[in-house]
Amino acid sequence: MAEDRDRGQICANDPTAILPRPIVTVVSSPLMNVTPENVLQARATILAEAESFMQYLADNFHGGRQLIGLCGGDPISRDAQELFTQKIQENAVAPAQQYVQRLQDIAGQLAATARSYGFTEQRIADSFKPGTDPGSRA
Repeated sequence: MAEDRDRGQICANDPTAILPRPIVTVVSSPLMNVTPENVLQARATILAEAESFMQYLADNFHGGRQLIGLCGGDPISRDAQELFTQKIQENAVAPAQQYVQRLQDIAGQLAATARSYGFTEQRIADSFKPGTDPGSRA
């Protein structure tokens, strides 16, 4: 498994690992096999996931909001509330935001791959419209 990570691939048992190299390949791979026929659909699917995840984060974890309720009216409960909220931000929200960024980076790699296949910028842009389901275009 460490050998897979050294090559920059996602390991099935550690999908949160940050990839040292791009995930998109144009040759057969256990990661993602991108062809001219599926590159735009793959990009749209990745962007839809990023959009969905961003919306969830915005709806549930937007700035300054306490994520844990008070256990009581005492000062220790307020301190604990702030500490728990900080820990959730650091250990759940920030990694989720990094995941969204990685998805967006992968979508950028797929757009570059689409350009190498001869797709125009307009065709690439038209392949995903925010707020739409990429599966409905099939």
